[in-house]
Amino acid sequence: MRSSYLDGRDPDSRTRLLPYLQAHGSHCLAHSTLQEGMDFFFCEDLGYLSYFQARHPILARNPRKIVISNPVAAPADQRRLLAAFLERETEPIFVQVERPVGEILADFGMEVNQIGVETDLPLPFSLSGNRRGKLRQWRNKALREGVEVFEAPMSAMDHSEVRSLCQDWLKRKGGEELRYLSRPLVYADEPGVRCFWARHAGRLKGLAVFDPMYRNAKIIGYYHNMDRLLHDAPGGTSPLIVLTALERFEAEGLEKLALGMSPMSDIEDDLAANRFMTSILSVFKRCTFLYPFGGNESHKRKFDGTRFKVYAASRRNNISTMIAASLAFGLV
Repeated sequence: MRSSYLDGRDPDSRTRLLPYLQAHGSHCLAHSTLQEGMDFFFCEDLGYLSYFQARHPILARNPRKIVISNPVAAPADQRRLLAAFLERETEPIFVQVERPVGEILADFGMEVNQIGVETDLPLPFSLSGNRRGKLRQWRNKALREGVEVFEAPMSAMDHSEVRSLCQDWLKRKGGEELRYLSRPLVYADEPGVRCFWARHAGRLKGLAVFDPMYRNAKIIGYYHNMDRLLHDAPGGTSPLIVLTALERFEAEGLEKLALGMSPMSDIEDDLAANRFMTSILSVFKRCTFLYPFGGNESHKRKFDGTRFKVYAASRRNNISTMIAASLAFGLV
């Protein structure tokens, strides 16, 4: 089994990896594995891992490889791909992997801590029922106020208008785009990526970007990767955009829409967890000045989707897991 490291700065790297993404990229973060700033561990017979080099003047003076998402490989090949990587790497960190991958990493002697939950919306999707009552209210409010939602590629939009929307949003969210677990906005058309927009009274008020998820070279669903809302967007604009996209995806016969991770949500002792780290992560959720944990979770709970745990893993070192979470979320 041949393996190699691919430099993400080389455009040929993504060309080589794209067929693996389209064959096995069913995790919500799979499309993000090919974003700018990532490098790759590649086994031609199996698939690849995507990682970035994390540095911090105090917490991580030596570069640390932080792997995001599940291995992009067939489920039956993920163990061999991880084994090949761990033979070469002594201190890697894995962030936002699903339980089957967490179990493999635990078998390899790694410490595996739950870091939150992901939410999927299986299709078809219905707004009926008490648990989605708030969602109906928000949608109806936006419709009453005249919000119009439409799908259009990035190239069809006025980029000065889009940038003004994004600057308004980022000014209220810390001033910088997040990366890695939340892929930055690209001001160009991207294969498979879809954009839904909201206008109100003639002005652009909102944007949602949806990344493709694949199986066997077919798109099976989308991941709601990002929102952008103007400060004075009518209440309910964001849910209306998502619900409009859901209707479109359902009509196309897709399987699901993924809402992604709610960091630090429903943290429990699980797998090869360190109980001290479990306690620390639960406290970390209260640090809303770092990240809007509560707002993220509340938004996704409105959709009453299917929730499942996701994990971070490192060698048996408490600080490593905290560094992994902090660096990956852009908090330090």
